[in-house]
Amino acid sequence: MEKYLKKVQVTVQGIEDGLNKIVSEMKEGKNPNVEATESAVKHWLRIN
Repeated sequence: MEKYLKKVQVTVQGIEDGLNKIVSEMKEGKNPNVEATESAVKHWLRIN
């Protein structure tokens, strides 16, 4: 069970890192949708 939970933790962390990278790249590119995307990412991270 411990290995499974560790794998889940690593997977969730990878998703979080990926989403934060997308938001960061959108900010750098001055994407007009960055605020909505950032809000959705923060919401997802808060519930997970």
